[in-house]
Amino acid sequence: MAPKSAGFLRLIRTFRIFLLRFATALGILMLVITLTPVLSYWISTLSTPWGSGDGDTLIVLGADITAPDMIGFGSYWRSYYTALTWRQGHFRRIIIAGKDIAPLMRNFIVGEGVPRTFSPSRTNQPLRMRMRCTWPICWRATKAAKSS
Repeated sequence: MAPKSAGFLRLIRTFRIFLLRFATALGILMLVITLTPVLSYWISTLSTPWGSGDGDTLIVLGADITAPDMIGFGSYWRSYYTALTWRQGHFRRIIIAGKDIAPLMRNFIVGEGVPRTFSPSRTNQPLRMRMRCTWPICWRATKAAKSS
């Protein structure tokens, strides 16, 4: 029985040494990331915008409904930032996708100052079929119709 227990003790000792070295390496990595400018370089690299942010159409996906006639937390923030983006003049058309939430989000966005000029155009038909939505809400708000 002695040889089997000696091998088992050696295995435990080896595993303990491995865990100690792994924890040491992880601690050194944490110190390098925290105390050197590596973190600021990674943050600036990952947070740079990958596009201009301008376009013709802004597609907003509906999120949640709190009550039958009340938008939820996620839908509120999506609608709020849609109105802010519209005010900056980056997009000419807004499409809100979502069967039950889209009208509520539209009402919120219109209440934030986005003009409510609907134009169901033929260019939206392929988008409706691809999204397989039964009722996406689409309106075109041009710069001429935009109230400042």
